[in-house]
Amino acid sequence: MPSLDEIPRLPGSGRRYELHVGGWPAALLGVVVGAVVLAVGVLFSLVVLPVLLIAAVAGGGYFWWKTRAMRKALRQNAAARSVREREVEGEIVHVDRPVAPRA
Repeated sequence: MPSLDEIPRLPGSGRRYELHVGGWPAALLGVVVGAVVLAVGVLFSLVVLPVLLIAAVAGGGYFWWKTRAMRKALRQNAAARSVREREVEGEIVHVDRPVAPRA
């Protein structure tokens, strides 16, 4: 099995240089970054989601209020249609064809 150095690679995909940071500064940075991420998550769940929910309910109420006349007209039209006879308009063309005798 070839080693990693023997495997052909594309230019620019060689080894990368890494900076290793350890000790208490890295731990402190991790705690600070974790606290910021947690605070942003709590802010999102306590502020942004309820605001979006309120906006959705308000938008739905506005849509419901603006379409009430149309819904009333549809109900009246459906009630009137169920009372009168149902009528289908169209044309039927009947062509008499001679029927072959059955044997």
